[in-house]
Amino acid sequence: AERLGLPLRAALRRTGRPVRQLGAGRAQRRAPGRLGVRATGPVPEAVLLVDDVHTTGATLAACAHVLTAAGAPAVHAVTYARVL
Repeated sequence: AERLGLPLRAALRRTGRPVRQLGAGRAQRRAPGRLGVRATGPVPEAVLLVDDVHTTGATLAACAHVLTAAGAPAVHAVTYARVL
């Protein structure tokens, strides 16, 4: 964001106790409510989520759901690595 001159803002905050993803299957990871996140105030018009590893997409899906429910019209994502 700094290099491109774009604003950087933490738009999400984790809620509840962290749940370990390691060893959980796809269905477990994607279970509703497994990852607790909430929007932190008004969300920007365009959001770019950055995740280190895309395994099942559960984290990105939960975050995108919360952001769109909070009013973000566009949510995009980028990851560094993908587990096949």
